[in-house]
Amino acid sequence: MPKKPDNQPLNLSEAGSTLSVREIFFSGDFSNLSEDYDAFLNDDLTAFSLWFGALETYFSLEGNVSKETLKALLRSAIEKDLLALKTLLDEQIDRILHAEKYQKLEGRWRGLASLVVKQFRSAQRVSKVIVRFFPASWKEISKDLSRSVDFDDSKLFQLWYENEFGHPGGQPFGLMLIDHEISYHPRDIEDLKHVSNIAAVSFIPVVLSASPSLFGADSFTNLANSHHISSVFEDRVYHHWRKFQYTENARFVGLVLPYVRARSRWTYDNNLMGHSEKISSLEDYCWSPGIYEFGRNVIRACQRFGWPADIRGIVPGHEGGAFIQKKATDTFRFGSYTFLPQAPVALGFTDEQERDITSSGFMLINTLVDGHIAFVSTCSVQLPEVSTKQSKMAEAHRRINRDFGPLLCACRFAHYIKMLGRDMVGRFTNADEISQELRRWLSQYTSVNASSSLDGRARYPLLSSDVSLEPSEDAEKYHCLIKIEPHYQLENAVATFHFKTMLSKRSK
Repeated sequence: MPKKPDNQPLNLSEAGSTLSVREIFFSGDFSNLSEDYDAFLNDDLTAFSLWFGALETYFSLEGNVSKETLKALLRSAIEKDLLALKTLLDEQIDRILHAEKYQKLEGRWRGLASLVVKQFRSAQRVSKVIVRFFPASWKEISKDLSRSVDFDDSKLFQLWYENEFGHPGGQPFGLMLIDHEISYHPRDIEDLKHVSNIAAVSFIPVVLSASPSLFGADSFTNLANSHHISSVFEDRVYHHWRKFQYTENARFVGLVLPYVRARSRWTYDNNLMGHSEKISSLEDYCWSPGIYEFGRNVIRACQRFGWPADIRGIVPGHEGGAFIQKKATDTFRFGSYTFLPQAPVALGFTDEQERDITSSGFMLINTLVDGHIAFVSTCSVQLPEVSTKQSKMAEAHRRINRDFGPLLCACRFAHYIKMLGRDMVGRFTNADEISQELRRWLSQYTSVNASSSLDGRARYPLLSSDVSLEPSEDAEKYHCLIKIEPHYQLENAVATFHFKTMLSKRSK
């Protein structure tokens, strides 16, 4: 359709159309849209006619109108419709952002990004920390374990142990993060038992997430009014879970809770689309599993000290230990000038709840008085048998034995000793020479000063250490016994880790 000259009045009836794309669009029923819309892009008057339908009917006008009048009417109507379209787009974007599957996907990828990209960007010094990503679901791992006669027949065992720790030239894993929420389902517990066995022989601590269903809840917010959260474990349906907690290899498994906010709410100012996200409840926020925060703290400790010892304890003003670096948060608004920060966790636990959860064998992230968050516990899920007559010293000894900080260091020493010992077998004449050389190597990381500073303990994480070799039936193999006493103490009690592995001559 040819354009009207600028100085000629417009006859609205000439562009009349019974089709109103506007009405169809806002109704949500697009089945009647059958026009050729090339003209929509090429001619303004046709575009207006297609969108509004009969213009004289829409604007309740008759006859000829001036161009200025039409412009004013169209500008007002278009601005109104643009606002309505923006509202529809915002609602649709929110539906996508708050869809359960998308939320989990976004939370996981943001957690991985915080572990890898952000952590290494903020590194104060270069360190030999390698993060490897294994794209396998828990369902695939479970299938692999269930098909194996024993755990050492599984592909997971080959990946963790044979390919790295048990093979010359391999790079043993120092920590394994599995993005899966453990429930009390027997299949989950059975798989977790196999994973703990593989972790024990590979000396790899494993950290997963605790599902709210493990506590008999649909979400962690449902636990807010529970005064004795661990009482749920007394139910007989938790028999398999309790049985697993008392196994020896359960100390290689840690479960983290609750979720941590992965990003702030989208507002007009923090995204290119100008989208303002509507949050109706805590479930609408993007949450990330806490395992990534634990991984970040371990990497931070390794970057600073070369060992993952500094992952527990909170020192005011010190971004180390159990402290979690600044996380995404939002604010509560009261009036025009009062803004209070929201905690970046799904739920803040009371002191009573905190003691209850940590004593039940969970790694808990909780809020601090200044609004930050930290790990108040880094213990494993293991619950050793406790006597009613147990002394405070024995209780402290039991607690440090379950702590992941000393365990991470002890496992890393076990990795190095095996690799060093593998090179020494055949190069030295007897077991005593090998033992002496390994003891000398361990002494570099041992300090007998029990009152050394926090940094000193992180750099020299061992209070005492020892290695002994025993001959085996094979002349080129030795049973290696490793004894490590971590430097960290609780109530003047220390814990000793004993590991046993086989040293064999490196194959050529």
